[in-house]
Amino acid sequence: MVTRGQTSQLQINIANCDTPECIAFVQELLANLSESSGLNLTSADLNECAQTDRGNCSEFAACINTLGSFTCECLPGFTDDNPTNPGRQCTDVDECFAGMDNCLSEFSNGRCNNLNGSFECGCQAGYQGDGVTSCSDADECLSMPCGTGQTCTNTVGSFTCQCGPGFELLMGTEMCTDINECAVGTAICGPTATCVNNEGSYECVCPMGFTTDGAGGCIDIDECSLPISTCLPTQDCFNTQGSRFCG
Repeated sequence: MVTRGQTSQLQINIANCDTPECIAFVQELLANLSESSGLNLTSADLNECAQTDRGNCSEFAACINTLGSFTCECLPGFTDDNPTNPGRQCTDVDECFAGMDNCLSEFSNGRCNNLNGSFECGCQAGYQGDGVTSCSDADECLSMPCGTGQTCTNTVGSFTCQCGPGFELLMGTEMCTDINECAVGTAICGPTATCVNNEGSYECVCPMGFTTDGAGGCIDIDECSLPISTCLPTQDCFNTQGSRFCG
């Protein structure tokens, strides 16, 4: 638009002019037109990268604006599937599969996890570390993973849960339940002792007048040899099995 008595400007949008020769030609052309017409002619670049479609660049590509044009370049970690039309089809590079990672190998208990455009290192299950310099055994027992009544034993790369002595695993669960040794017949008590079950064990209880022999059996208590006699001073004490009589 030209207005009399004022310095006028004419802006020209130039597309696909991204070579040094083209840019130099346009600048020279505008300079000559400005000199001959008295108009202030400048070239205004259209920033295609600022448009909604980013020049149809891939979402995994960088859009680079240039004077009169733009370029698309796949981001690091991606490969260009169509180099003749760069940056439109960018596919993730699986660094783990291609051996481009710096993670410890599986033989060293490391693990590589591919990500979009990158990767991350870690350790295999049961191990801890950064996955790059070290992966050492993790003591899972510290987090108390076993059920009630179970004993946790750490192993290399894993752990085991076992029921303690006198307990057994309740079928269909991870809980330990007490074994009734008296009912299942595994208790070792003498013929005169009574088997009494308790949590995780049992005891052999002797009847009155007997005491345990320490091996599940019962032995008679010689009441007559006790410091305090239960007979009269004029009586003699006679011990019997489980009792005594005075005569």
